[in-house]
Amino acid sequence: MKVDPLQLAIDLVPPVAGEPGQSVGKIVTLSNHGDSRVAFKIRTTARDRYSTTPNSGLLEAGEEIDVVVTMSPLTQDQYDGFSANMSGCTDKLLVRSSVVSDDVKGETVRGDGSREWWAGLAPDAIVDQVITCSFVPQATQMQVAQPKLRFVKERAPGRMVGSSHVLAEEIVHIINNTTEKQAFKIRTTARDKYRVEPSCGVVDKGHTCPVRVSMVQAHAGTNDKFQVRCVPVEPHVDFKDVRSNEWWGEADVRSRLYDTTIDSVLIDTTAARPPSEGGDSALLPTKIEAAPTTAPPRGGDQGGGFASQSAGDGSYDHLFKIVLIGDSNVGKTSLLTRFSDDTYTDSFIATIGVDFRVRTITLNGKTIKLQIWD
Repeated sequence: MKVDPLQLAIDLVPPVAGEPGQSVGKIVTLSNHGDSRVAFKIRTTARDRYSTTPNSGLLEAGEEIDVVVTMSPLTQDQYDGFSANMSGCTDKLLVRSSVVSDDVKGETVRGDGSREWWAGLAPDAIVDQVITCSFVPQATQMQVAQPKLRFVKERAPGRMVGSSHVLAEEIVHIINNTTEKQAFKIRTTARDKYRVEPSCGVVDKGHTCPVRVSMVQAHAGTNDKFQVRCVPVEPHVDFKDVRSNEWWGEADVRSRLYDTTIDSVLIDTTAARPPSEGGDSALLPTKIEAAPTTAPPRGGDQGGGFASQSAGDGSYDHLFKIVLIGDSNVGKTSLLTRFSDDTYTDSFIATIGVDFRVRTITLNGKTIKLQIWD
């Protein structure tokens, strides 16, 4: 399992009297490039100062995960001591991993009995990698956690953005360890190939904004680039301001802009699959199926299930479209991601235009396809 980076530069943020302390966020990416499942857990030499999310789990072959490392706000004494000797930081994170069989469950490696499970592993089955930490002055610009976007090709594309299947995706973490609120927008050299959620937004100081970048057209071997454009803003600036191109064109905004450019690469973990499991042709965007003209009545026969209703291509028995209508910042996208991916973020996500997710369930022997629209 690859751990990147193996050295973390931790911003020293001075406490401000009368204000809540500001935490510092960093990202460590764990990548399983092998052919077997891997269990991992993360420990630190300073448990009262650092937290990691997640701190343990399982990675399937070809998978990767971004671990959020958070340093708690410093006291004045801590800040003074660390600032006086920045090169003397001895904090470390230990990433322990082991190849495991398919019958090992997630709760085994991170549940109540995980300590005994890890202790029972043979020493030669464990791989330890150490992340060293160093202290640096507080950042003056937002940071993009990943130096390169690594799109991992979906084995069985099912999630959709708009009317297109997601072929691969990557999460970009934009970290604001500065003293100011910051705005950002993301652009790419291949607009038709990617969907960015959100493509712009604002990030309060001490916060991290995850951005989902979905590939919806074949990569074709090109080295696509992304530009993250940022600018410090006043506290009153919100998403309604930064979604406007006119706002970004204002002279005062343009004078304070700074850009970060990141490359991308497509990681194909499906290359070894038999041809019968589908190639690139199976990953091309397809037309959305038409919904049945009628839905089951309320209070229908829950015991016997729904009556069969044939869809055009026979891929489901029923299709329901659920539409969310509401003001900005009420949680519609959070509901979408919980619905489709069982994930949650408390960061503000602004959706431009229309977005929807699809989930297929089986109920009383029938295949039910649910579309939820924002």
